[in-house]
Amino acid sequence: MRLRYFKHIIIALVTVSVLSAIGLTDRYSYAAEVNDGKESEQTAKDGERVYCVGSVSKVYVTAAVMMLADEGKVDLDLPVTEYIPEFTMADERYKDITVRMLMNHTSGLMGSSFKDTFLYDDNDPYHHDNLLSLLSKQRLKADPGEFACYCNDGFDLLELIVERVSGMSYTDYVTDVMGRKMGVSHTGTALNMIDKYETAPVFRKGNIEYGMIHTKAVGAGGIYATAKDTALFGTTFYTGNNTLLSEDLKDEMKTRWNDAGKDTDIYTADSALGWDYVEELKYKEANVNVMGKGGDALDNHAMLIVAPDEKISVAVLSSGGSSSYNVAMAEALLDVVLKDRGIDVKEPAASEVTFKEIDEDFTKYEGSYAVSKGAGAIDIWNISFDDNIMNVKVTGMYKSDTYTYKYIGDGEFAKIDDYGNLTMDCQTVSFEEYKDKKTYLKCDELQMITGLGKEDVSMYMGQKLDENSISDDVIKNWEANEGKKYAVYDNSYSSGFYETPFFSYKLVHEIPGYIFVGNEQTYTLEKIVSKDEAHSFITIPGDASRDQYDFRLKKDVKINNNSYNVLDTMNKGLACLDLDKIPVLTSELKEIDLVSKEAAWYRLCGDVSNTTIRVDRPLESSVFVYNKYGEMVYSTFMKGGNGDIILPKDGYIVFLGKTGDSINIK
Repeated sequence: MRLRYFKHIIIALVTVSVLSAIGLTDRYSYAAEVNDGKESEQTAKDGERVYCVGSVSKVYVTAAVMMLADEGKVDLDLPVTEYIPEFTMADERYKDITVRMLMNHTSGLMGSSFKDTFLYDDNDPYHHDNLLSLLSKQRLKADPGEFACYCNDGFDLLELIVERVSGMSYTDYVTDVMGRKMGVSHTGTALNMIDKYETAPVFRKGNIEYGMIHTKAVGAGGIYATAKDTALFGTTFYTGNNTLLSEDLKDEMKTRWNDAGKDTDIYTADSALGWDYVEELKYKEANVNVMGKGGDALDNHAMLIVAPDEKISVAVLSSGGSSSYNVAMAEALLDVVLKDRGIDVKEPAASEVTFKEIDEDFTKYEGSYAVSKGAGAIDIWNISFDDNIMNVKVTGMYKSDTYTYKYIGDGEFAKIDDYGNLTMDCQTVSFEEYKDKKTYLKCDELQMITGLGKEDVSMYMGQKLDENSISDDVIKNWEANEGKKYAVYDNSYSSGFYETPFFSYKLVHEIPGYIFVGNEQTYTLEKIVSKDEAHSFITIPGDASRDQYDFRLKKDVKINNNSYNVLDTMNKGLACLDLDKIPVLTSELKEIDLVSKEAAWYRLCGDVSNTTIRVDRPLESSVFVYNKYGEMVYSTFMKGGNGDIILPKDGYIVFLGKTGDSINIK
């Protein structure tokens, strides 16, 4: 992604020159493929398994639109409305979004409208059919073209553009047009791959096997393929290979949104068209150009890396693990092949750091900042200066901390441990008024990949908070529901969001007017704008601003004939009901009437605590059980999950299905 600082992973995984095999264990599935330009079969071997390639799908849908551009049917610099006339938003700036901006993440869209996107054993087209409706209620987080910030919704819009221009479903275009040109038969979407070919198994929650997730945000992350097919897709970007695209349009895909040569701001996301990055320092220094894209789709993970001039394409797909491991293995395989060709790729040497006396006034930067802590979470840093030290008090949704940084010159501060030494991540931070708008924190650090090495990262990570003056009455309205637990209720019976469905919010009392919203997996910081709305406000230039949501509190919402308070995410496609008002499951209750996209939640206490039940249920229904800590302990999507169900004391149970059906309890 960044010429100076991207992904310097230290790893020694393989000792062979070319790997072309499938590895499978009982609890973990991994597939790796290297295409090194030699002649090979164009179809998968019998028994090779299919994986969801996650966000590597973004390169596929970008290539599909580029193919149509090659035919003169799409102009990348025309507005999206030229191809999808009914595309509208609650923000007039949407009219300025071009096709190119969808490809390089500069559209300004909020991020991800994920209602009914990850579905167990279910091909419900809700996400595809309702994307435009979901977007019509949203605003933009930035002016189109202002900066790049990772955005899933943009690639689902590209999927629609392919369909509108080609007159075909996107699945058919991938299979019948792209697949035919490539000569592959094991590439498609959940609609035509999961039932036709053997998919990689999924194990979670203590090695329990689960059903297959159908990723319905197809343009953003829903391509399914074997490792061989994915590597063969990578070969279409080789120099001189015009299977899918002309050289001009392949070069277009390698153009970064902020391409300014040596003056490129390395702290912004250097997104190209579809690709995460099109340059990497350690390969650049070895005179090797590479481009790569990683992907995650719940349990499936992927990495595709291509060296177009050397004609090497590496695909690593896995079920389980993390895309960080896929990246590390893909680069290790690429390095081995390059070494066989006499090209030795070296890791860059670490820079030396010397502590110095502060030589300028930093007090103007004192105050509170919204700071990305990774994984979509935002903390608050309160920054102050003392002699040559920058003191940081961290406030998060669940815990607080303190950090210490020491001045190293050129406006930078390095993080130190309790003994005054540099921390293992070698993190340094500095300040900048980006484009004269706000004050931002910049960060350089080595992110650890457990057991595999380190990754250099440079990014804008924080934004100074403005004062948010709101009335006491507004504060009191939010305080009335602070700390209450809310649970998702409006997704399909098959939605993966019911695995971690619980949300809450917490006021930041030290900084009036702000609240944390989310759960322990991910939470964000919101600005209160009224007695019942809190909006995202972060404009950090780069991926720290990804996936932003506005929230609304609603009172007395009728759900399953009961009245609830609701925390509505407004643009994510998740609405959560107040668990304080859900009924208690009793031993007398023998039948649960189901309503489509209205989950029936119950509390587990009293005479059902620690008892066992069985359920008779329709095929299109599900049951999830959680302990008192909100951890999922049972799901009907676990393999063999239709037997005895143990009900933990003080936990929760939810029944889901379709209107007119019911679940019987024994």
